[in-house]
Amino acid sequence: MNNEYAVSIRRSYIMPDHTFDGYELVLWHWDVIENTWLFRATRDYPISKRVSRGYALWKALRDAQKLARIFQCKNYATNEEGMWGSHE
Repeated sequence: MNNEYAVSIRRSYIMPDHTFDGYELVLWHWDVIENTWLFRATRDYPISKRVSRGYALWKALRDAQKLARIFQCKNYATNEEGMWGSHE
């Protein structure tokens, strides 16, 4: 497994009132110099009258699995806190 990359899913909100807007799939890269994760790419999965929360999350989870297979990296899905604890 490649520990230089990771995939996670975040909730996205509209400012300034923090209205839930959908999900965001994030591809992370471990920066050795900064000693932290930096995002490299994102993709939005917005909700709407035609797209439910469940469907948007399902699409984000499906694409996260595909991306993790392509980069052979850890898929943190919606549990992003796990990647901030330590770099393995």
